[in-house]
Amino acid sequence: MKIFFRLSIVFVLFVVGLVLYAGTSVRSTTSSLLLHFKQGDLHHLAIQEVLRITMHFPQVDFDDLRPSVRTTDYDFTEHIDTVYADGSALFAVTLDSFKTAIVIGEGRSKEQYFTFNTNDDYDLQHNFHDIRALPRAQFLGQTLRFTVGTDGLIRNFQNLANFHRNTLGEGYDYDFTHAMLSLTDSLRVGQLLEPGFGAIAAATNKPEGSGFTSAYTATEIPIKRTVLPVSVKHKGTEDSITIRATYSDAPARIDYLEGLAATLGLTEYKGSGSGYAVVANGTVVRAMYRDTSNSKLQVDIEAVPEEIIRQVKSVRTPVAVIRGGNVSVKEIKEHRGIYKEPKIEPDSDATVLDQNGQIIRPPLHDNH
Repeated sequence: MKIFFRLSIVFVLFVVGLVLYAGTSVRSTTSSLLLHFKQGDLHHLAIQEVLRITMHFPQVDFDDLRPSVRTTDYDFTEHIDTVYADGSALFAVTLDSFKTAIVIGEGRSKEQYFTFNTNDDYDLQHNFHDIRALPRAQFLGQTLRFTVGTDGLIRNFQNLANFHRNTLGEGYDYDFTHAMLSLTDSLRVGQLLEPGFGAIAAATNKPEGSGFTSAYTATEIPIKRTVLPVSVKHKGTEDSITIRATYSDAPARIDYLEGLAATLGLTEYKGSGSGYAVVANGTVVRAMYRDTSNSKLQVDIEAVPEEIIRQVKSVRTPVAVIRGGNVSVKEIKEHRGIYKEPKIEPDSDATVLDQNGQIIRPPLHDNH
């Protein structure tokens, strides 16, 4: 009799709901493209992240593998506080709500493992402190402040250290602390938010399409990412940027991986990414980034193949704001009604008097 062992791993990340860019381009180049920020602009930022993790333990037949799939939808309010002389801007982004769902398996055989919605009173009262919800919930109602360059890269965070201190000060158990600290790491938060800011635009701003190299993570695996531009397509007021990325320099060992707080060996790592952003009038209106990582984890005496697929989608829409200025009201048409004295019909038995008290008309009786 075969023993089947199922291990589900939970992970979360921020990201953006998105629609694919359609339409033929007028021309295609790899010319540079910069973003433009306007102080005071207010946006609604919707991010969706889908994380799919599959681990193949030797005791499980290949046909019986069932991945863990987490889908998280975030709704942010985004405000541009300050635009600096070099064109970069200070952003204030507040997490208004989020919902997350974890399923085991795919298609008809999938099973719901966990759901959480901040707009649901029951979830807030009973599931808010669940380890599967709280790492993300610690940002609920909080405002992240960070600087974004004209290339779409996040340069620095101003207040992430506060989340670190609060996590360590709460005295959570070891696994819980690792999960919460993981999600407050600047790399993790940055790679959640950056697709929506058009970070891939940075690849177009290097000489001769050389792209750029930066630190990155595949969940908790620290790696190096090299991003290269594929094309910049121009159509009307919109620009569509497409990029591809390669990952390298994975460590030989890691101490934590999505719920596994243990020293794990890491071999045969391979990873890559791709994505695009649609920029209208200097603002990223929608974006998508997808990355895939494959490796072997050394768990005790077993080598466990693992595959991680992550996709982040973003949609940014403006929120109407009344700016300073004079408000005038113009009267288009005037209509005045004409007052009419009401016509009074006295009762038949009533005595009607004039101003001097004289009877105008005597009462009428049937016998007169």
